[in-house]
Amino acid sequence: MTEILRNREIQNLSIEDLYVRLASYKKSLFDARFNSVFSDKKDTSHFRKYKKSIARIKTRINQFR
Repeated sequence: MTEILRNREIQNLSIEDLYVRLASYKKSLFDARFNSVFSDKKDTSHFRKYKKSIARIKTRINQFR
């Protein structure tokens, strides 16, 4: 799983790094959803963390424009 970044850390990343992290978080969210369907454990707390991180990164990308 991908490491969740803090907002302060996101602010220091370049635009290229942000796009790489965004793709990584989207893939991790997809994998987590896929695995939750086929596994017995139902810990869904990481869904929210990935969604919030994706939103933070998208906000930071829009600030560059």
